[in-house]
Amino acid sequence: MERLEKYFAWLVSCSRSQADLFQKAELAVKQAGHTFSTMFVVSDQKWAEWDVPEGIVLQIRMGKAKFKSIEASV
Repeated sequence: MERLEKYFAWLVSCSRSQADLFQKAELAVKQAGHTFSTMFVVSDQKWAEWDVPEGIVLQIRMGKAKFKSIEASV
């Protein structure tokens, strides 16, 4: 869970104006019992059911590689 929280905090730092949307997405992921690894295979339909906008989902999915490289360099 700590890695998941760090990831969402990093996403917020990249786009502070969307902080509320990222926090909503993080809560949905946690409530569904997902981890950092499993949230990347959540279906588009499930994200829609959670009422997470498509653009936020894309940012979540596309940021994974960059976040992992930042993690590796620390």
